[in-house]
Amino acid sequence: MSVRPMKKYLLYIIIFVVISSFKGIDNLHEKDTVSCFRFLTLGIRALKESDFENAEKFLKSSIEQNSLLNESDSLAMAEALSNYGVLCKKMYNLSDAAKYYEYALKIFNKLKDRPVARIGAVCSNLGNLYRMKYNFEKAEIYYKQALQIFIEKNDSSNIGKVLNNIGLTYFESGNFKRAEELFIQSFAIKTKIKDELWYNTCQNLARTYSQLERNEKAEYYYNKAIQNLEENFGTQNIDLAHVFLNYGIFCENTKQNEKALHLFNESLKLFVDKLGNKNTFTANCLLNIGDYYCDTDNPEKGLIYYQKALISVGSDFSDENIKKNPNDKQCTDDIKMLEILSKKADALYSFYRKNTESDTNLLVLSNQTYQIASELLEKTNQNYYDKQSRRELLKIEKNTLTNAAFVAYKLYKKTNNPHYETAAFRYSEMSKTMIISASLADGEAMKFGGIPDSLLYMETNLQRKKELYKNILYAERQKTAPDIQKIEKTEAKLYTATRASDKLLLHFEKYYKKYYELKHQSRFPKIEEIQKRIADSEILVEYMLPDSKNRLYNNQLLVFIISKNIFYTQSIQIDSLFFINISRIHNSLMPEIFKKNSKISTLNYTKAAFAVYQKTIQPFEKYFIGKQVVIIQDKELSGIPFEVLLTQMCDSDRIEFKSLDYLIKKYAISYDYSASLRKSAANHSVQISESGNLLACVPTYDNEKTEKIGNNTKSFLGRNRSKLHEIKAAETEVDNISDIYTSTVLSGKNASETTFKNKASNFAILHLAMHALVDEQNPMYSKLVFSNQTDTIDDGFLNTYELYNMKLNAQLAVLSACNTGFGESLPGEGVVSLAQGFKYAGVESIVMTLWSVEDKSSADLMSLFYKYLSQKMPKGIAMQRAKLDFIKNSDPLKSHPYFWAAYMNIGDNSPVFMKKSIENYFFYVLGAAVLFLIILFSVYRKILVHQF
Repeated sequence: MSVRPMKKYLLYIIIFVVISSFKGIDNLHEKDTVSCFRFLTLGIRALKESDFENAEKFLKSSIEQNSLLNESDSLAMAEALSNYGVLCKKMYNLSDAAKYYEYALKIFNKLKDRPVARIGAVCSNLGNLYRMKYNFEKAEIYYKQALQIFIEKNDSSNIGKVLNNIGLTYFESGNFKRAEELFIQSFAIKTKIKDELWYNTCQNLARTYSQLERNEKAEYYYNKAIQNLEENFGTQNIDLAHVFLNYGIFCENTKQNEKALHLFNESLKLFVDKLGNKNTFTANCLLNIGDYYCDTDNPEKGLIYYQKALISVGSDFSDENIKKNPNDKQCTDDIKMLEILSKKADALYSFYRKNTESDTNLLVLSNQTYQIASELLEKTNQNYYDKQSRRELLKIEKNTLTNAAFVAYKLYKKTNNPHYETAAFRYSEMSKTMIISASLADGEAMKFGGIPDSLLYMETNLQRKKELYKNILYAERQKTAPDIQKIEKTEAKLYTATRASDKLLLHFEKYYKKYYELKHQSRFPKIEEIQKRIADSEILVEYMLPDSKNRLYNNQLLVFIISKNIFYTQSIQIDSLFFINISRIHNSLMPEIFKKNSKISTLNYTKAAFAVYQKTIQPFEKYFIGKQVVIIQDKELSGIPFEVLLTQMCDSDRIEFKSLDYLIKKYAISYDYSASLRKSAANHSVQISESGNLLACVPTYDNEKTEKIGNNTKSFLGRNRSKLHEIKAAETEVDNISDIYTSTVLSGKNASETTFKNKASNFAILHLAMHALVDEQNPMYSKLVFSNQTDTIDDGFLNTYELYNMKLNAQLAVLSACNTGFGESLPGEGVVSLAQGFKYAGVESIVMTLWSVEDKSSADLMSLFYKYLSQKMPKGIAMQRAKLDFIKNSDPLKSHPYFWAAYMNIGDNSPVFMKKSIENYFFYVLGAAVLFLIILFSVYRKILVHQF
């Protein structure tokens, strides 16, 4: 569109702002360009005044008129769509908001004279949207695109706004120090240009200082924000309601209860006066008042406010009876509704306990409310496309499923109704695997959803591009002197790939019904189905730990025992000492503690190992007789190997590690992420290549040549690679294994990342004897270190996120490297680690390490493990035999668990069975035939000699 028509349209807007003040709108279907702008102007005005009903009417009319006039790709249409997106976001209709923003952005980019400032504004709005959906990574991508546009235009006002919004992404993801830096930058810009809206950043600084426990500064900035609003906009401004609400939360947290309640009530008055009773902001205020009463031990009054909050956010729901909940159709805002339902269920249970647990109806109602909340949580989780949004959602709602499980179990003990017992187990499974299950559903939907191969290839390629750009940014930002220009260019590429990926996924959902059905189906099987999958020789023990800060259920451990014909649940009383003992076991196995080998540390370990055994294993041992035990850990329990627990308390005066009563001496123990994800106990086999059964990788680490990676001597990866030493016993380890299994060995420079990726899918067993670099802050960037043979695609580091995009066929991957099982334990996902990356890639079973393993011990233990594995033993028994042999043959020092307990088998426990290829069978038959002919010829010759 040329400049002249744009000026003409702007003139129309100005004229009709004046005209519409005197003239009402009689006909919402005038078919002329002027009416499009009239409706647009009125819609924007209504939106600014929070008159959402008229805003929707006028903006829709503008969109309709543009369509009738075949102006679907006009500036007016883009403006109408963009503002309608803002309306949807304000009404918390996030899915529709994303669609309208994307459509507007598409039109803006197609216009001849691209309105760059408007593109920046829409990018910023999309950032706001993804932040509200907890996708902070994607939000930052859009914010930075907007920021780049506004910097180029020297638009200080919008630069300040975007910096504030980027600060919010860090605040909401828990990085308060980085949030503070960005808010200070934003505040400096806004005060310099005398922006009247600096109160918003001022308030955000207050919230940040509250989180950093700098309460005097927090109070100062809250009062400053209020002063700014009242001076510039009066005492009846809607934004004042938001500040009052956040200030009230701060006052409650700092025990200023009377002041907190006053601020909450002032906030509520403003919200109701300006927006009415039916909106998310009013609901959020009511929710916080409910929290206030529950926190002050008044759950019955808290329930009244939670019910009002449900009415406020629920469509066509108006029942003030706390026994009633909105149905699925009445939930207009899934996230806020989910939060209120969870809090209401908590309050019902608190009320039940306050009534000395006499009113079972309150417990039943609490369970029903948790059930609705859990269904809503599963639905919301499925609606999100990306793992980060799902993770953040589960972090926020981490107590919902835990509390639901404990209430269901309590009802089971009260009523003896098995329905409640199975419900408790289902909540436990959801808490461990909701994200994994959703990701598997995404993959299955891609594979079987009827999507053409060309589109699947496009989607895969976009995902790879996104991960590549993220990796480039990650590596560049770790450098001592980052290349700012390179970062900006890469961010722009990431933005383009992200937009293309989002549009493609929306296209799949809209046009491929089977894809939608598979993506949104529930993936949590019934207990009977799980029991069918368990081998006769196995018993599963699943734990559910409460969060240590959970005020309702912090003193109970739920344990589920499952076999072919047993399903049993029990609650075990625990206290803070239980968590201390777990920590003592974990610490005693770490290299830095073990090397000190102090008597106090050893004594702490033995006492803790026996105490944890008494709580987690001893009460259920009658079910373990003759069984292989499969442990499904949870939270803090994920950090310890159960094999090191002690079944008897030892003599504290003389502790000999070789003779301690380790749990492994009684049971073969393996692990899994969840019961729901376990496959059938039937034997698995894969077609192997003629190269052999096992692929082993043994890289070299030549420190003299590893400083340069990608021609950058200051590379973060280069600095870390240069510190790696050769694993002296690795070649011996692989040589021993090669004597047992036919193997293809990639050693030295041949053990490159590219070669591994090209060959890995053809082998039944993958054995990786190499170093790992663990990133505790970003576990998806933990990496296996191959030989330093880089190319244009691979850099010699195999990241966890790369494994998620690989397709492997192996039955077993042995990660004989440091800390390959170490990672952050996340709700709905378990421990995010390199080992889990192989699980996502399709490997049925993984042997991983929990800490840095001593070279010689690793080689000896792995040789023993493969020896027993080759005898067709289940993996758990093979590992048990290997560890017991190691302990038996070790000296007093090396029988310490530090040397043998790091290795854990997780996943499928069955023996390794390998199906030979047709070519191999042909050669076996041919060889046997030749041997038979040689023997026959030899016998024939003897007969002839004898005759003559």
